[in-house]
Amino acid sequence: NNGNDAWKIVQEKKIDLVISDVMMPGIDGIELCKKIKSDKAYAHIPVIIITAKVTLEDKRIGLEAGVDDYIEKPFSIELLRLKMQQLIAIKEKMLQKGIPLTATEITSMDEKLIQRSIAFIEQHIDKQDLSVEALAQEVGMSRTNYYKRVLAVTGKTPSELIRSVRLQHASMLISKGQLRVSEVALMVGYNDIRLFRKYFHEEFGVYPSAMKPEKEIYKPKK
Repeated sequence: NNGNDAWKIVQEKKIDLVISDVMMPGIDGIELCKKIKSDKAYAHIPVIIITAKVTLEDKRIGLEAGVDDYIEKPFSIELLRLKMQQLIAIKEKMLQKGIPLTATEITSMDEKLIQRSIAFIEQHIDKQDLSVEALAQEVGMSRTNYYKRVLAVTGKTPSELIRSVRLQHASMLISKGQLRVSEVALMVGYNDIRLFRKYFHEEFGVYPSAMKPEKEIYKPKK
C-alpha cells in the first residue's frame, strides 16, 4: 500500500526481488530502494522501478540509489517477466560461485554490467548481426575483458548470453499462440529457422512447435 509497508515486508520476509512504483504514500520508490541498498542484510535484493517517465536526471538519481532496472509505463508483462527472470538468475549464479551477496560494491558492479548488456540485447533483439564487440563497446570494455567478466558472473559466454535472451523472448512470444514459429524466429534475430529450432531445443529441451498457447514460460534446462 505504501513505501513504509514495503520496507517492513522486506525486513520481515525472505524477498527475492522488489518491484515498486516511483510514486507511493509514505516513502517513494527511490527512497525505498535507498533503504534496501544501504542495508547490508538486503543490499543484494534487485529493485525494479516502474514509472511513467524516465529522464536522464531520473536515471542518475536512481543509479545513485541503487535501482537495478526501470520499466516505463505502459509496459509489457512479458518484458517485465524476462527482466525479473534475468535478475534472479544473476543472483543465483553469484550464489553458486560463492560471491558474497552482501558486498554491495561487487554485486552492484557485476549486476549493472549484465543488466546493461541485457537491455542492449533487448533493444536490438531483431538484429541478426548483433555482436559481442557491440556489447563490449556499449558497456565501455574491451572484447577480451568483457568476455571474461560476463563468463565469470553468469557462467555464459557473451554469445551464449545473447542467444539466451533471444530464446527467452521467443518462448514468451510463442506461448501466446498468435505468431508462427518462423515469424518469431525473425523477430528475435534468426533468419535460419532450422538453427532457431536447434538452439531452442538445446535451451528448453523442447522444440518451439511443441509449445502450447498460453502455457507457462519454459525455463532453460539445468
